Amino acid sequence: MVTTFNKKDLVSFGKYLLSEQREESLKNTSKLNETSLPYEEMFREVYDADLQNWLAIKNEFSNVTAVGEMCLESLDPEEFQAWEKVRAGLMRTRKALQKN
Repeated sequence: MVTTFNKKDLVSFGKYLLSEQREESLKNTSKLNETSLPYEEMFREVYDADLQNWLAIKNEFSNVTAVGEMCLESLDPEEFQAWEKVRAGLMRTRKALQKN
């Protein structure tokens, strides 16, 4: 499957890569997953998950909401709190992307 992006999309994705939401997400991943790389190392790279997260934000959170709702019941309070921070960051990023 071939997907094309225009210049506005590429700039939007670049802004996402530098966003607080991505930073929070990587930090939470580092804390919750003992086998992941440290945040400092993860932040230097671009991952497929970054593209998927950005696309989810761009597409009105359809994927993030569906996955989030399915997983919420299995989270302990600390994990739920981390998820809420990520969700709040996604909302801020979405609003910022819509301004462009």
